[in-house]
Formats: sequence, C-alpha cells, structure tokens
Amino acid sequence: MSAAPKAGWRWSNVPVPEPYVVGLVLGVTLHAVRPWHAFDHPRLFRLVGGAVLGAGLLLVRWAVRTVGSTDVENPDGIVTDGPYAYSRNPMYVAWLGIYTGLSLVLNAVWLFLLLPVVMGWTHLVVRQEERSLERDFGDGYRTYTRTVRRYL
Repeated sequence: MSAAPKAGWRWSNVPVPEPYVVGLVLGVTLHAVRPWHAFDHPRLFRLVGGAVLGAGLLLVRWAVRTVGSTDVENPDGIVTDGPYAYSRNPMYVAWLGIYTGLSLVLNAVWLFLLLPVVMGWTHLVVRQEERSLERDFGDGYRTYTRTVRRYL
C-alpha cells in the first residue's frame, strides 16, 4: 500500500496552494490599503503568530522531505509515514499554520475574515484530490482514509 519515500528533495513538491496564496495576497493588500487591526496590544499575538508560522514552515519541510523525490502531482504510491501517518494532508495543515501565523503577526483582520473562504476553497481542492487518489489507488487508498484523518 505504501510507496516508500524516495531520497532527495524535489522543489516542485514544495506546496504553494492557490487558496492560501490568493487569501494572503488579497488580505495583505486590503490591510495595506485599509489597515484594520485585530488587537490593540499585538505583542503577545505576534509572538504566538511567529510560533504558529514557524510550526507551519517546519511541517511543510517535514512533509516535503518525507515525499522526497516522488512527484506529488503524479504519485506512484501512497506515502503513509512521517507526517502522513497523522494527516492525509499535512501540507495543507502546514499552510493553515503559515496563514494563521502571518495573520497574527500582521495583526490583520482582513486575513482572519478571508480564512473561512480560504479553508472552504482548500477543502474543495482536497476532495477533488481524494477522488483522484481513490480512482488511482483504490482499496489501498480507502484503507488509508479509514486509519488516518483528513486534516488533524
């Protein structure tokens, strides 16, 4: 069922999910044009945001290193170890941390307001990817979905 990760690093596996990028660009642009701060005293939130952002970046690194040189756009198997033993979508979970961390660091209400849209859009992308994986890997993928949660 599991294709062992291949050694190496593949830059094309570094995720840049469109929903999060669009949300960040739009939210930061709105914040630059019309600043709207979430917190009056943001020091603590900046510290927490920095930690959440860092955790997201570390999770992305772990996930990319786990898949190694496997082409995630055209996988030849299901990766089930590393962070994929705990989440079927650790890269999307990591991006949630990156987005949330940046929202806290920037103290930007716009980013928080856009987050539900970003998460909904991401979920639609994930569901489409799941259908493709189920079609390609059948029972092996279905077994994996029964033992590992979609997100957390």
